[in-house]
Amino acid sequence: MNNILPQEEKREIKKMMRMRLWVAVCGALVLILAMMWVLLIPTELLLKSQLAVLHTQSDSLRARSGAVALDQSIGSLTTQTASLEKTLVLQKDKPFYQTVKTVLGNTYTGIAIQSVSISSAPGAVSVTGVAQDRESLEAFDAQLRALPGVTDIESPLSNFIKSKGGQFSVSIIF
Repeated sequence: MNNILPQEEKREIKKMMRMRLWVAVCGALVLILAMMWVLLIPTELLLKSQLAVLHTQSDSLRARSGAVALDQSIGSLTTQTASLEKTLVLQKDKPFYQTVKTVLGNTYTGIAIQSVSISSAPGAVSVTGVAQDRESLEAFDAQLRALPGVTDIESPLSNFIKSKGGQFSVSIIF
C-alpha cells in the first residue's frame, strides 16, 4: 500500500506519534511516582513509628532495670538452689524425703506431729507437734533415738514442763 500523503503531512503525523509516545512515557512515570507515594511512603512512615515505639519500650525496660534485675534474680536463684541442694542432702547422701519418711513412718502413741522442716544446720530436721503427756513425749524421744542414722536429739527442757497437752519442738541430727 502506497501512502499518497504529502511529505509535510507525513512529518506532522510522525511528530504527533512521537508526542503521543512522549506523553505515554511521562504518564507512566507519573503513575509510578504516584504509586510510590501511595505505597512506599506510608510504609516507611509506619516502620519509623514502630521503630520509635520499640526504642521507647526498650528504654523503659532499661530504666526499670528489668534486664539487670532478671540477671541478678537468676544468679540469686542459682545460689539458693545450690544451698538448698546441700541442705536437702543429709549425711550419707540420704535425701530429705527419705528422712521425713523415716520419721513419719513410725506410729507414735500420744503424739500429733504438726510439721517437719529442715533446720538451718546441715543434716538436721525440726519436728513440732503436740504431746498428750510427758510420758508419751519421752517415749517419742526414745523412738527417735532408735531410728537408723540418728546421731543426736535436741529437745529443750520446755518440752517437758507441762504434764499434759504440751506443744513440743525437737531437732533430730542425722
